[in-house]
Amino acid sequence: MSQTGTVRRFGPNEVEVLIDGIFDVPRGVLRHGGGDAALARLLEGVRDEDLRIPVNAFLLRGPEGVSLIDAGCGTAWGEAFGRLRDLLRERGMGPEAVDRVILTHVHSDHALGLLEGEGAYFPRAEVWVPAVDWQHFRDPAAREAAPDGKRGAFDIAAQVGRAYGDRVREIGAGEVLPGVTLVPMPGHSPGHSGYRLEGPEGVLLILGDTLHFAGLQGRDPAVRTEWDFDGDAAERTRREVLRQVRENGWLVVGGHVAGLDSP
Repeated sequence: MSQTGTVRRFGPNEVEVLIDGIFDVPRGVLRHGGGDAALARLLEGVRDEDLRIPVNAFLLRGPEGVSLIDAGCGTAWGEAFGRLRDLLRERGMGPEAVDRVILTHVHSDHALGLLEGEGAYFPRAEVWVPAVDWQHFRDPAAREAAPDGKRGAFDIAAQVGRAYGDRVREIGAGEVLPGVTLVPMPGHSPGHSGYRLEGPEGVLLILGDTLHFAGLQGRDPAVRTEWDFDGDAAERTRREVLRQVRENGWLVVGGHVAGLDSP
């Protein structure tokens, strides 16, 4: 499933990665849990292609209809992004075909695709959001406490709330659809979550943004980004998730991890 177009089944659900666009990450966003010296050593070996990542969403078709895990950027990031909408149309699915969008977290490249201007792009869909993320990014006190450069998700939550109203549903750990389990993976955002799909075929873990760079962070989980809400917590989560993946032989994919691999 390293490219758009490959469909795999896990239990009752078929899943397909849909690439919304490709993002060249600036080196300046990298951080390291070992400090500046460790970051400097890391950057010596980093190539530009190591920092070129997909922006993914995931199409699920199963007994509960059509679901998306994450919604991409929509039109907000320019012409290089928003490909998800075209890919859905190529599969005979207009926006009205989507029953629900299930977010990993409330960041722009995962949630802005829900919007068309100030309105809802998906006219029928419910939006399911990890409750911890939704409550945090809807909290005026938390917004006031956030640095100026980290208030974008608060604006996105407000826009999504206005556009979808009572079609927004808060969800927590456990099974959210047949064969689909929400797994809390905090740190990148307060309520950042992944989703585990399982069936006789095996287990697929959708990592959200637990990994941005499969190669770099698979080798060195201390690699972080400035986008992390809590870098220490994100690193702890990453180490634990990678441990589970390796011990169990699960397949993984993520918001920016293209392949079904075991890091």
